Amino acid sequence: MKDRSKMWRTLGIILAVLYGLSPIDIIPDAVPILGLVDDIGVIATVIVMLVVRRNQKKRKGVIVAADAP
Repeated sequence: MKDRSKMWRTLGIILAVLYGLSPIDIIPDAVPILGLVDDIGVIATVIVMLVVRRNQKKRKGVIVAADAP
């Protein structure tokens, strides 16, 4: 299970970076402001997911350390 979750996280990061670099977008970059908003939204979503995951791991480590005798 742990390896599968890591695989999906890695795949998400790779796809987000490729989407940000790709000339093919949901909203073309030719549209003045909206063209960049979708790129920023995808990259921001991945960053938030990574930060949340890191914080979950941190909390889990703190809880485990606190429960240790």
